[in-house]
Amino acid sequence: MTHEPATASDNAFGEVRVLTWSPWHYLCVGGEALLTELDPLLDREIAALEAAREASGVRPSGPIVVRYRPAPESGSDVYWMGTGFPVAEGTVAPPGTEVQALPAFRCATLLFSGSLAGIQEAYDRLFRGMEAAGLERTGEGREWHLYFEGDTSPNNVILLQQGVR
Repeated sequence: MTHEPATASDNAFGEVRVLTWSPWHYLCVGGEALLTELDPLLDREIAALEAAREASGVRPSGPIVVRYRPAPESGSDVYWMGTGFPVAEGTVAPPGTEVQALPAFRCATLLFSGSLAGIQEAYDRLFRGMEAAGLERTGEGREWHLYFEGDTSPNNVILLQQGVR
């Protein structure tokens, strides 16, 4: 698809919901970086994940999912980020990847559609909704990239999740 650069009016935001996500298996690569270096890390992780998938023939059972959380043991403003996708139970991890059995995840969610220029507004809306509901963040966040054409596309669809208690 072709598209014009997105404008603020091209972004759409769902309502904040709280739910418990079912357990699932996650094939991923992961690393740590400063907050300001997460975008280059994501690019490297996606390339490594795709190379492993192509070489091994592993079949994803869902879209790319980015997980992240603070890694204070490695320094302030350092985050761990994993990039992967759902796989069937019993999937063997290709070299350089791992399969994690993720437990149920209580989270606040918000569905966002638009260019990445609008993602901060989506997070702001999610965090305001969490605060209004009296929810406390656990530290883990997830982004389900349900449909992604590129950073500037108004057609991207991303489900944001923040762990809550």
